[in-house]
Amino acid sequence: MGRKIIVETYDDNWVTDYNKSEVTLKNIFNTHLIDIQHIGSTSIVGLASKPTIDILMIVKDIKAIDELNDLMEKHGFIAKGEAGIEGRRYFYKTLDTDVFKETHHIHVYEQGNPKYQEELLFRDYLRIDNQVMRDYQALKTTLSKKYSNDPRLYTEAKASFIQQIIKVARLHYNQSTLANG
Repeated sequence: MGRKIIVETYDDNWVTDYNKSEVTLKNIFNTHLIDIQHIGSTSIVGLASKPTIDILMIVKDIKAIDELNDLMEKHGFIAKGEAGIEGRRYFYKTLDTDVFKETHHIHVYEQGNPKYQEELLFRDYLRIDNQVMRDYQALKTTLSKKYSNDPRLYTEAKASFIQQIIKVARLHYNQSTLANG
């Protein structure tokens, strides 16, 4: 059975899950690590989400991360290489059950990669604009029903909304920086 898309109401335990994983990942990545952040919908208080903890890691040298694949696997994280995004290293973790349920997605980027900057812009903007957060939640809920058995289509169907919000966030934060600056 493949992944099933199920959007759940916000759960405070998602932050606890992130914090536990952060400790483990900091120990694994050690001197390679520049920053680690909780991203994705589970990082936004009040936002319904798939119960998958997304973690962003910024490292000094992306190629050096491939040497950590075996160590990551010992901690239950499966390496998937770039997984469709150039310059990224992607890992996932699943529950130890018969049901294939991804519990964690680890997105690793080298410092300066614009993709992680987009991830942070999107997260940060949803945290400050309640209407956009509600709109995104409604979209995710609708799409999770429509594409419950097709994670790829679910993700693709959200893409234009996400890109639109990233553009709005860029304008907002650039203007905020200029106004404060």
